[in-house]
Amino acid sequence: ILMWDFAESHHNLSLKERCFLRWVHQHCQRAAYVFKGDDDLFVNPKVLTEYLHRTPNASHFIHGNIRFHAAVIRRGKYAVSRDFYPKNHYPNFASGGGFIMSRPVLAALYQASLELPVFPLDDVYLGFLTLAARIPHRHDGAFRVWGIPKDVLSAYQESVTVHGLSMERIEEVWKELESLQQDPRTPS
Repeated sequence: ILMWDFAESHHNLSLKERCFLRWVHQHCQRAAYVFKGDDDLFVNPKVLTEYLHRTPNASHFIHGNIRFHAAVIRRGKYAVSRDFYPKNHYPNFASGGGFIMSRPVLAALYQASLELPVFPLDDVYLGFLTLAARIPHRHDGAFRVWGIPKDVLSAYQESVTVHGLSMERIEEVWKELESLQQDPRTPS
């Protein structure tokens, strides 16, 4: 468990992102890839590993559910004032609670984080870092932003991530997938 000395708030998630980049950069020198995910995210490690093996030049990209040319929201939880950010669209960014990157990509993002100020939205902040570091994105629909119907277990089998699940649902999915692997009638 990593802890930093600042108040927990939605707008401090970007500060957490910066601290995460620094910590991993300093302490995980031998990691080939780094995955970052929210606590409401189902992750299928088998599909994630297969995805990285089949993706050409995977180490050159940040991978996830990429939002392209997303409009700036001016009201509500994700609001950013025109005074703070006058443009109408954000740079491309990984959305939906989880993304993966190689160690060299992480190092480049960490270096960019030393130069750029923190932005109030963590996903967008990462987009600014990738833009500054000239890291391309790779979108894949297997990084699912929205939940899928509860009874469609095959969708979980085929997804790298599914965002927006309760801890109880994540545990249910794990148990269901585990029982499928133990069933000799289930093709692998």
